[in-house]
Amino acid sequence: MDEVIGSHVFVLWFRSNIPYNPLVAQALLNGLLACAYMASTWMLIYVTAQRFMVISRPLSFLSHSSLSVKKVPRSSAIRSVLRQIKIPCALSVVSALISFPCSFEWSFEVCIGQDSKEIEMVNPTSLMTNKSYIILYKTIILPLLQTFGPIVIISFLTIQTLKKMKRSMDRRALILIEQGKGSIFFSDRDKTKSLQLISSLLLSKFVILRCFPTVLEIFKLIQGNNVSGLTKFADLLIILNSATNSFVFVVVKAAFETRRLRKARERQRLFVAKTAEEIFRISRFLASDKTLLVPKNNNEDKQSLSVTTNSDETSS
Repeated sequence: MDEVIGSHVFVLWFRSNIPYNPLVAQALLNGLLACAYMASTWMLIYVTAQRFMVISRPLSFLSHSSLSVKKVPRSSAIRSVLRQIKIPCALSVVSALISFPCSFEWSFEVCIGQDSKEIEMVNPTSLMTNKSYIILYKTIILPLLQTFGPIVIISFLTIQTLKKMKRSMDRRALILIEQGKGSIFFSDRDKTKSLQLISSLLLSKFVILRCFPTVLEIFKLIQGNNVSGLTKFADLLIILNSATNSFVFVVVKAAFETRRLRKARERQRLFVAKTAEEIFRISRFLASDKTLLVPKNNNEDKQSLSVTTNSDETSS
């Protein structure tokens, strides 16, 4: 009996009409969007910095736990995981604090029209009419922390990473050439070129599709909210920036990889053809030289026969 009553209470609670506050939903969505926008950019800075450190100082980035073969205790594993997520969590908290004022920029209001019908509208709050807030926060602080500052940092780290990668691959190429491993040298060179092209393409895409929406938002703040098409176009560019990452990694990288493998197969065919030609040339040379075709035992028999005939002539 108690179980039946409990189940009915759960159904009534689950199906009850919980009051929905559009104002809170609008505020949370706007604040969460700004927080996610800033946190994703800062995470990209963190990942780019890690990649730069791995390329520039690979040995110092290895931990003792990754080199040891002993079983790691559970407490040590938990501490290691917490140490790894410490910086991303801190970046998320800081971005949430910075973007917190965005949660109070818009309000949901119910107005009465001319035909005495209720009209639901989303209107800007007093923050969006405050010139100090618009100039200091929306035009200077937020674009610097969300777009322009991260773009400068990411561009610098990416360029330095490509330079370090090229320098290390050049040193590796010298070692491979000295060891006579030409095939490995050509394969590494093609891989380096494809990685450099993909990194340059991602950086260019990020700069264009991340800067342009911010410029459009600043232009909309200066001109007012009358330009409604700019907001939709800026949102489209933001979606394209996130959606084209998989396109670059899947389609463009696959095209570069196919091209690299085709070049490797072509070099292998040329190497096999050149080796076969050299073997054929050596065999023709051996066939043309008749002295090399005479067995060594026959020469020794002829020499012994000539020695015996000479000795017989001298004795006679």
